[in-house]
Amino acid sequence: MVTGYGKILRKIRIENCEVLGHMAKKLDISISYLSSIENGERNLPKGFTEKVSQVYSLSKKEKRGLDKAEQEYIRETKISLKNVSSI
Repeated sequence: MVTGYGKILRKIRIENCEVLGHMAKKLDISISYLSSIENGERNLPKGFTEKVSQVYSLSKKEKRGLDKAEQEYIRETKISLKNVSSI
């Protein structure tokens, strides 16, 4: 499931004419981890949004949008085990 955060990352990547490998290298993470972030399958590394903002020189408006998407991402990627029974 692509998240709003993932869509923003892809947009940044496309606007900079980059493939996953280029962006991953700039952000110092693996290609698979970046792909998992884009698809909402992995948690964001600590300080990741700030790093994206700095590496890609995001405007204040873009940074606010990414911060908001990060908060939504965190809520979307949490898994509740509340109703899971142990077998």
